[in-house]
Amino acid sequence: MRALMICLVVMLSVASAHAERRVALVIGNSDYQHVTELKNPYNDAKDMTQKLKELEFEVVEGVDLDLRILRQL
Repeated sequence: MRALMICLVVMLSVASAHAERRVALVIGNSDYQHVTELKNPYNDAKDMTQKLKELEFEVVEGVDLDLRILRQL
């Protein structure tokens, strides 16, 4: 999960290097219906949000969101 978020940050950094507005979506879901609960997504999402804000990203963050709420983001 952490590797996926790091890849996302790198891709957003490269893609938006010339853009004026830098926006990132960080989602930390741990409570899945058909999978064992993951241990650390909440902390990973909080850490990633903090780092992205330090890099001057506008961050939209969500933790343990269901599909209905994800679609509203």
